[in-house]
Amino acid sequence: MVKKFILFVFSILVIAGCDWAMDSLNVISGTKYIITSKKKNTSNFYYEYHIIKEGDTFYDYHYKDTTNYNVGDTLILTIKKSK
Repeated sequence: MVKKFILFVFSILVIAGCDWAMDSLNVISGTKYIITSKKKNTSNFYYEYHIIKEGDTFYDYHYKDTTNYNVGDTLILTIKKSK
């Protein structure tokens, strides 16, 4: 019974921690991301990128696109309201 309680408490902390991390990302329109690595998918349909937020050294994001960017390129996030 104690093991189940410990696992339950741990799972709550993990879920709450993920929400706190997402809230602290502070993503707004105009946020810049730098491509740190690039790999072409084996099916040759898209590229897999690792990007990092400009000025950040901790979070590493994954991005997939059919556009061929180079390592070191800066991607700027533009947020638009869908119609």
